[in-house]
Amino acid sequence: MRFYSLISSLILSVFLLFISGSESVKTLQYLPARKGGSLTVPCLYAEKYISNRKYWCKGGTWSSCRIVGYTNSSNTGISVTDYPSQNMFTVDLKNLQDSDSGWYWCAVEIGDYGTQDDGYYVYLTVSSDPAVWVENSTVIGQEGGRVSVQGYYSSGYKNEEKMWCRFKTWSCYTVGKTKTQNSAVMISDDENRGSFRVEMIGLQKSDAGWYWFSAGGVGVTVHLTVTERPTTTAAAVTTVPATQKTTTSSSTLARAIETHQHHTETPPATTKLTTNASSAATKNKRNGNGNSMLIWVLLAVAWVLLGLLFLLFVIIICTTRKHRGNPTEASERISDTAVPMVMEDSQPSGLVYSNVAYKKKPSSEPASTNDVVYSTVATAAKNKHVPSAVEYGEVIYSSVVLK
Repeated sequence: MRFYSLISSLILSVFLLFISGSESVKTLQYLPARKGGSLTVPCLYAEKYISNRKYWCKGGTWSSCRIVGYTNSSNTGISVTDYPSQNMFTVDLKNLQDSDSGWYWCAVEIGDYGTQDDGYYVYLTVSSDPAVWVENSTVIGQEGGRVSVQGYYSSGYKNEEKMWCRFKTWSCYTVGKTKTQNSAVMISDDENRGSFRVEMIGLQKSDAGWYWFSAGGVGVTVHLTVTERPTTTAAAVTTVPATQKTTTSSSTLARAIETHQHHTETPPATTKLTTNASSAATKNKRNGNGNSMLIWVLLAVAWVLLGLLFLLFVIIICTTRKHRGNPTEASERISDTAVPMVMEDSQPSGLVYSNVAYKKKPSSEPASTNDVVYSTVATAAKNKHVPSAVEYGEVIYSSVVLK
């Protein structure tokens, strides 16, 4: 019994070694998965198998392999989808349990009698603590931007080689920075924390697809989606041929006629234009009225100020003239030294004595007791004529005392 088991294991190993070198079908050899989680297995195939039927088979040998899912059909927890344009089909596994662990095959049905189907084996391990896992198995990036993938591995893979690989080209990049054809890929490894990080910079549309992270031959799949860069709002200028212009003009004219037939009212565009024009005219009119009112207010203020200035000028002139006239009259009164001398008619030949004194401004000092003023005044009767000249033979004595 042991001999037969040994022979079976040897035959299986040789068979797997033989088909593993086949380039017709490819996938990862070891895939870890978390219990209760889901997993997508990408399977590549050659161009010649585009029209062939694909399936997912469970078992260690072809003789014991049991088909659990065909393309474009889904069973409980298993879905197989073919992508001929990418030469790939995927197997989606959901709600994985410990019993799902084991050998599986990505297989292509040949269909010819006596011809064996082509395929590639993969071993699936389902556990509560997988050896390698990522935070997100699906990432989305924008064209020209960047995207990052964060993953972890168990301590047993600390010293194993870490790689970031792509299914489409079946090429891998090691830890460090690598300039690829489309984008720059940087892989960093933190052995103390047991984590890795993959960053892709300058994404292009062609970068979209399936990738996997590998640590010591154990890989976990990741799908990358690259969206288009947002378009600018600037209007594009397009040159239209003459024939196309004619056709476009005719179509536009027909649509305009049809619109006119269905809508007898003023077109919305015209109404909107008229409304905008009226609003602009009203606004300009209001602005003009406001400016005119402001000008009138300024003119009124200017006239008031001019009137006040003129009134102030007149007051100053009158005050100046008044002050100038009073000193003149006082001076004339002070300098008038003529003393009228009158004679009574009853005494035509009498003598008249008169004393004239010049007045001085009052002084704060008391008058001297030695100053004596003698004056003789003759009173004249009312309504009597005073001769303008002294007749011949008359004598007038007058004494003047200066103070």
